[in-house]
Amino acid sequence: MNPRFSDQFWLHHSVELDATEPSVPAPQFWMNLRPVGDSPTTESATLDGMVPEDCLGLADELNTDDGPCRCVVRNLHPRRRPTGLFLPEKYEPNYAYPLILWLHGDGGTEFEIFSAISGISTRNYIGLSLRAPEKRESGGYRWDRSPEGLAKLEADVFATVCQLRRVFHVHSERVILAGFDDGATTAMQLLLRRPEWFGGVVSLCGQLPTLGDLQDRPESDAGDVESRRALLIAGDADEECSASDVLNAKRSLQATPLDVSIAIESAGHEVTRPMLRRIDHWIMNGLYATV
Repeated sequence: MNPRFSDQFWLHHSVELDATEPSVPAPQFWMNLRPVGDSPTTESATLDGMVPEDCLGLADELNTDDGPCRCVVRNLHPRRRPTGLFLPEKYEPNYAYPLILWLHGDGGTEFEIFSAISGISTRNYIGLSLRAPEKRESGGYRWDRSPEGLAKLEADVFATVCQLRRVFHVHSERVILAGFDDGATTAMQLLLRRPEWFGGVVSLCGQLPTLGDLQDRPESDAGDVESRRALLIAGDADEECSASDVLNAKRSLQATPLDVSIAIESAGHEVTRPMLRRIDHWIMNGLYATV
C-alpha cells in the first residue's frame, strides 16, 4: 500500500516563527461551543484563552467525553496563526482517525470548519482548518493562489499536520482536502500539486483550476502515484458555480489521474447538510473500501 504521506512527512518540522496577529471576532453562533469559552476575540480562543507553551499537552487538556471539541489554537501552526481544530466525540487515542483539512471560503475564517465537520460527522474525523493569509477589507480572509502563495500554503500544511500528528492519532493514508468556494479551488490546486500527500479532495461550490493551473505544479516526490479521488458538489441554483461548470470541470480533469465524482444538490452558493452528509458517505465508501 502506498502511503499518502512519505515517512519523512511526519518528522518534526521546525520553522522560525513570525509575529502573531490577533484573532478575528468569532460569529455569534460559535459562543456556545466548547472549549472556546466566552471570549473568542482574545489572543487565542482555546483552553479558556490560555495557550499552552507545549502543544503536546493539548491531548490531555481537551476533553471529548461529552461531545466533540471545537477550539482555535496557534501552537500547531509554524507561524502561530490561528488554526481551527475539531476533535471527534469520545476521541480514542488508539484509533487512527481520518483527517479532514478544510479550506474556508473567500471572506471566511478558520471557524468555518466547526459547522462543516459537525455536519459531516461528529465521531468519524479529526478536523483542521488553516486561516487564509490575505485579509479582506470587508472582513475575513482570502487565499493566495499564485504559485508563490501555493508554495507557502504547502509549507504551512506540511508543518501544521506534522505537529498535529505528534499530538493526535491521524491515519497517514486518510488525509482528505475539502473546501468551499475559493477554498475548494485552492484545495484542488493543492491536491494536484502534492497528490502523494492526500487521499482525495472535496470541492463544494468551487471553480475548478484552469488548464494553466494544472500544468503549473511541481514534480511529485512520489512520482506516478495511484489515482486520487475527487468529489465535486454544486447547487442547482448556484449562480457563481453552476452545475454546468461542474460538468465541464469533470471533462477538463479527464487528463489527470483523478477519479472524479460529481453531485448536484438542491441549493444555491452555500453549504447544506445534504452536501455534508454526502461527503461522509463518499469518504466511508471510498477510503475504507480500499484499505
